[in-house]
Amino acid sequence: MIKNLTIKSRLIVTFFFIAITLLGIESISLFGMSKARDSLKTVYEDRIIALDQLTDIESLILQNRIAITASLVTSTPDEISINVAKLEKNKAEIDTIWKTYMATYLTPEEKILADKFTDDYKKFVALALNPAAAALRENDLKKANRIVVENIRPLYLPVGKGIKTLGKLQLSVTKREYEAVQNLYDIIRNIIIATAIIGLGFAIWIGFMLVRAISRPLEDVVRIARGVAAGNLTQKIEIRSTNEIGQLMKALKEIHDNLVKIIGQVRDSEARTRTVLDNVDEGIIAINEDGTIEIFNPAAEHIFGYKGNEIIGKMPAC
Repeated sequence: MIKNLTIKSRLIVTFFFIAITLLGIESISLFGMSKARDSLKTVYEDRIIALDQLTDIESLILQNRIAITASLVTSTPDEISINVAKLEKNKAEIDTIWKTYMATYLTPEEKILADKFTDDYKKFVALALNPAAAALRENDLKKANRIVVENIRPLYLPVGKGIKTLGKLQLSVTKREYEAVQNLYDIIRNIIIATAIIGLGFAIWIGFMLVRAISRPLEDVVRIARGVAAGNLTQKIEIRSTNEIGQLMKALKEIHDNLVKIIGQVRDSEARTRTVLDNVDEGIIAINEDGTIEIFNPAAEHIFGYKGNEIIGKMPAC
């Protein structure tokens, strides 16, 4: 069946396969680029921005602790008022940033840590920051100092630890994302290399088979045509396919068979003519266009007294 495929069909199949291979490689490359883009987007939106938000929250919590400490050190009404106002402003900003952070994608582990931080921070605000701020507003420095020692310091430990753990988790997840992209890159690279090698090998094989399918039959056609041109009509012509080469071979066979038939008819005609010439009583002499004797029958031999082999091919005497 394959050998009967036309050359046009084989070329179409070859170019189609090459096009499919290139399209496959391009699709795999685009898929890898898309995954890398999505991963980079996730790292930026859910990790880098989140890490910046966590850093801001940690900094604002530290500023609140410093504001309370500064109020105890410099306990003037103006200083206390400024520090308490700053504390309230920072608390509001922390709440806003935390809501934004919680709206991003959180891994299961991150969700657990974030929920714990939420509880710890609420407790820290309710039992430490707010009472300390209230004591400072009342100018009760002794109570404020006691709250710092008994509440702020111990309650800050899980808060500080939680915010740092969340920050480290961002780096850890970012690293995992990088490793996943790196692994995907390695896989896609290997697939592309393998596809390119297989595609190149298959294309070379198809090209070799195509050249073989065209060149060998053409060599047979040329050999047979030269034989016919040289007068060799004893060659056996076999038609092995129905494609263009097979059709050419079929046409050559028809020419060959027609020539054999025509030559056979000519030879039969010559034989009949020779029989007539050999048996006629009149002497017959035929001269060709070159002026040499071509026919000298037995009757002419008897009349002129020369053998035909002595006269044929010579010019008659004037």
